Amino acid sequence: MRAQLDSLILSNGFLALSKAEESRMALDEDKPQLSLRLMQEAAQLEPSNFIYTFEVGQLQYILKNYTQSVATLQPLINHPDATPQFFQILGNAYYMTKNKMAAKEIFEVGLSHFPKSGVLYLEKGNLASIEGETGQALFNYLKGIELDPNYALNYYKAAIIYFDQAEVVNGLVLGETFMNLDKTSPFHELMGIKLFEQYQKCIQISPSAQWITHFCNPLFEDDAIQLDEFGMHPPRCIAYSSMIKNISHDSITEINLNTLGILRHRILDLYLNPKIYNFWQEDILDYQKIILDSQHFDAYNHWLFRAALPEQFNTWRMNNPQQWTAFCEWYNRFQLEFPEP
Repeated sequence: MRAQLDSLILSNGFLALSKAEESRMALDEDKPQLSLRLMQEAAQLEPSNFIYTFEVGQLQYILKNYTQSVATLQPLINHPDATPQFFQILGNAYYMTKNKMAAKEIFEVGLSHFPKSGVLYLEKGNLASIEGETGQALFNYLKGIELDPNYALNYYKAAIIYFDQAEVVNGLVLGETFMNLDKTSPFHELMGIKLFEQYQKCIQISPSAQWITHFCNPLFEDDAIQLDEFGMHPPRCIAYSSMIKNISHDSITEINLNTLGILRHRILDLYLNPKIYNFWQEDILDYQKIILDSQHFDAYNHWLFRAALPEQFNTWRMNNPQQWTAFCEWYNRFQLEFPEP
């Protein structure tokens, strides 16, 4: 009798696994209804399997069956296999059923189990943003960056807030970091356009080649300091605008893909001057230094801003096929990654 029971459990397990694999294939083929039905069958065959039940709730969420998603996932809240993504889906399902308080509580419960989860700080920030609490939203995004520095979306969300608040240099630093951490989401190219637009907006070049920058305040010209004054630890925007004012402006009469690459190269060279570097470091500028030393900085800049001027980028790529290929091969091997705190 025991042998027959073990055999049945084993048979159900194999059948459940087969159903789950079919479900995931159906989802890949954009058949979410079929995917849900198959995953429900897998969960019925092996009800103790957390993953199958979680994926049922996730599919119900995808299909906008939010009440069903809550009913499926809530009983699993104390399951030892629950993940940050579990709390993310459950919290958002509650929010979509108009239960904001429950959503907040779920994210807090998740953070009690995963106190360094970037995705849960993202969701807390998103809730605050929806409720118009921009400062609280930014706090959560930045906390997520601090505790989970390789989770990309917090950089994107924080950068957008900084741009909206005219804290451009903070946005440039976080936005470029985001693009190096997340190269597949729809937000990637949107951020490239946003970064390019900020450079265009904040650097004004007159017909007589006079430069005026507005990185600190859109209504007033930036103050500038000399290199010897970096020891006073100026604000980010003053430091960045001062470097732009101190570099050579030769051959730059407008901001496009080619000239922006030249500009950023000159900024990077100046940043590495001990009078600046001894007092001010940025992770993304240090990563740029690695790219520069590998002789891929021109290609990197064209890649970074390609969505802003796609025709200009395509022309450059057609004229520099070996340079582009070499950069792609190098970049796939030496991507930006932060040590876990």
